[in-house]
Amino acid sequence: MKNYSLTLSVILASLLMTVGFGWIVFDYFQDMKAGRYKQEPLVWVVELGVMLGYCYLVYRLFQHRFIQVKQAKIQPAVNTRRSVR
Repeated sequence: MKNYSLTLSVILASLLMTVGFGWIVFDYFQDMKAGRYKQEPLVWVVELGVMLGYCYLVYRLFQHRFIQVKQAKIQPAVNTRRSVR
């Protein structure tokens, strides 16, 4: 039961973060069309920083997960037999 609730919470958190990121990107393009960044350049820097930070965190997460999967596949099997000489 514990694994089920953990999996469900990870899926829900991922979904919410994806929706939030989409909303930020949509808002970014709407503000760009409206010319808001010419009036307030600090808003542009903050929003771009948030988007880049999010992309960096996702990259690090996937990099960490893929390295673990690769290492699990590369690990040689341990031979428990004794060699006869």
